[in-house]
Amino acid sequence: MDKKGQSYKISYKNSAGKNILEFIFMNEEELMNYQLGMLANNSIKGLLKCEVVRINGEIRLQFDITSLVPVKKLFERRRFSRKDFFWLLRQNTDLMGRMEQYLLDIERIVFDGTYIFADPQNLELGFIYLPTKDRTQGVNALKDFLLDVIINDIRFNDEPSDNFIQRLIEILKDPEFDTSSLKKYLNEMNKNLVPMQNTRIEGYLPVKEANTQISLQQKDTLKVNEAVKIKKLCYPSKSYFVLYSVIATLVLFCVVLILTGILSPENPDSLLSLFGLLLIGGAVTYLVYSKLFTPDKKVERVIEKQPDRTGLYTGMEYVNKAFSIPIKQHAGAFDESIAQKEAAPTVISDSIPEGSRQGLPKGENRTSETRPSYGYLKTMQTQDKTIILNADNLKLPYLKRMHGNSFEIIILKHFPFMIGRLEGQVDYCVKNPAVGKLHAEIIKTGEGYYISDMNSRNGTMINGERIDPTTETIIKSGDCITLANEEFIFCCSNTD
Repeated sequence: MDKKGQSYKISYKNSAGKNILEFIFMNEEELMNYQLGMLANNSIKGLLKCEVVRINGEIRLQFDITSLVPVKKLFERRRFSRKDFFWLLRQNTDLMGRMEQYLLDIERIVFDGTYIFADPQNLELGFIYLPTKDRTQGVNALKDFLLDVIINDIRFNDEPSDNFIQRLIEILKDPEFDTSSLKKYLNEMNKNLVPMQNTRIEGYLPVKEANTQISLQQKDTLKVNEAVKIKKLCYPSKSYFVLYSVIATLVLFCVVLILTGILSPENPDSLLSLFGLLLIGGAVTYLVYSKLFTPDKKVERVIEKQPDRTGLYTGMEYVNKAFSIPIKQHAGAFDESIAQKEAAPTVISDSIPEGSRQGLPKGENRTSETRPSYGYLKTMQTQDKTIILNADNLKLPYLKRMHGNSFEIIILKHFPFMIGRLEGQVDYCVKNPAVGKLHAEIIKTGEGYYISDMNSRNGTMINGERIDPTTETIIKSGDCITLANEEFIFCCSNTD
């Protein structure tokens, strides 16, 4: 039941490989039939494709939301640049113009962040249109939605500001506000838009502060006590290695020519030989440089900055905090003395709760910032975080990501905890094209832990059973969670 008393139900389901958001109307008289036909027979950019199904006197409007996430969730996960924000506004105004061509009404768009969907990568929006007879909010619905987003939801990057937010709020609060005034504002702002640089700040908040009112000054300025990530375009180390190797080879060749007397002052052709060597060497070096140091060869280098005690940011490389430990195929723990003979990792001050894990000794309290050379421990990536050698009795819940006969531990330090392949917007990144950009989210409530599938194409399964999209499903310690073709085991202590 919506605010106007319309009787319809909302449900999410998976059908024929698609994730469907379904609005079920009990009374067909509430809907305008000519607009139902317009939606079913036309693909209108900006509106989610709608299929109309009639079952036992019910009208079901089915919207395909596969691989899309609610914009409210995006506001929780990432920070927005000024350019991205204007792109979101532009899509709203462009949609208003297209709707007039199809004889559709603005007031029947659902302006609710829970039911406005977006591709988390390119930020293309998809709106839901309900052709009901008594939705009469009109442009006020758009105005109220934008004000709520600016004040309560969206968070901006640290960029040069000309009070564009304050100016937009003044326009939205104008009693004469309409879509034309919003278009005029966007055109003026785009003329003065500062070009994007190669280095840009991105960040996300793992946990959204509920009902937090953000002041306008805080919207334009990045808080000094929040972690940010900097993406910087640079050339890969391989390019420098090849270039320096070529230069070293040329230098070595020059030394050989000197030792053999070809470049000796007594040789009358030494100057000609030197000129030829420089010419060939310069040509080879230029050829290598022009092939390896072009703009398209640049790659993104992600640096995470944490504020220190003075409020300044100290840079550290971003790594996917993961490691792999083979599981013993036979019963019983390994021989600790063998491990001690192989190597002893550096012990640092911070430690982990005492416990044990399958195939590892009880009571182990070693942590290391260097890569240990245990035969049974393989560090997948260089990392500056403490490696957990004991997990079974950890107070914090965690996931075991299975890799055949090995696994890695993913500590769930905060909630909600997002898993997906879109680095920078998830809490754990899975480099697997079968996994969704924002695939699934784990939350904690007073009743326990729940997982929700974020409308992923390949779905989420718990103990072999696929769950409905966007539906919170309880998970318990020992449950097998499958994201596409990636398998995880959820573990938590009984005291959680």
